[in-house]
Amino acid sequence: MASVKEMRFIDMANHLEEIIEIFRQFPDGLTTQEIYEQMQVRYGYNQTKENLDRTYLKLLENGAVKGVTFKRVFRGKHKLIDNRFENLALDKEKKAYIKLALETVEDLNDISRHHKDVCRKLNLNELELPFYIKPEAYQHLNTDEEEIGNLEEAILGDYLIEFRYKEKWYHVAPYRLVNFDGIWYLYGKDMEESSQFNHKTWMLEFIDDVTVFHSERHDTPDREIDEDLENAYGAKFVPDQQIKMLFFVDNSVAELFGMKSHFPKQKRIREEEQGVVFESTVSHFDEIKAEVKSWIPHIRILEPHDWQETIEAELRAYLS
Repeated sequence: MASVKEMRFIDMANHLEEIIEIFRQFPDGLTTQEIYEQMQVRYGYNQTKENLDRTYLKLLENGAVKGVTFKRVFRGKHKLIDNRFENLALDKEKKAYIKLALETVEDLNDISRHHKDVCRKLNLNELELPFYIKPEAYQHLNTDEEEIGNLEEAILGDYLIEFRYKEKWYHVAPYRLVNFDGIWYLYGKDMEESSQFNHKTWMLEFIDDVTVFHSERHDTPDREIDEDLENAYGAKFVPDQQIKMLFFVDNSVAELFGMKSHFPKQKRIREEEQGVVFESTVSHFDEIKAEVKSWIPHIRILEPHDWQETIEAELRAYLS
């Protein structure tokens, strides 16, 4: 148990850090009265203003915290410069990059529960930007659930697992928890599948009864897995398989395909009178089928021919 002297030292160190944190939010400086009021509002400081000035501010002024410069400036204000993280300092452009990146995962539920704290510590809350990225809607992921905890443990420990998925049992080498189009999946190797299609994705929503086999381990090819996921377009991708797809889009949407890629490794091939022909490299038809359907009637698959025939057959069945 800590002694009274040790507790007093801890309390003093905490107050100094609280004062430093306040100054980080007010780079133009504060008066002693303003510091006192901020300490009361933010941290419930219950000592006198005189004790704050005589003890804590004097300690900062005398260099009690290494790397922190505290000085009195004009009109009774004080300024504080925290150089402890000088090597980690971010300029405005880097802060803007981080803020925009965080906006894309703002609704990632439990994963982003530290979002506000990160913004505050990096001093991003006060950063005004002319840009805004609207975050996508993500499936809720409760990282405190037992099943998620078991999957995390197995992935980090390279343990084999067994689980029930839609009433079927699987024996799997788990690689990653990955998000495609807002839905969470487990990506791993089906140990009972011998074909090239043994790398699969399973929706987390339907994974139950996870058992971790601590005595059964596997080698995780991290670099290959990360490359596979980097190149994947959707949850139904197949590693190490590449299929060229040629498709035509009419002039009414062609400019949208020129602004951004809507299919993996999309390339402009040629212009025609009624539209533009593009090329894409995919791993499986199912990987892009839904996206193709979303652009009907402005798109047509030229190659492979049977892909277009499949789309048309499904549309006829839907309309019948």
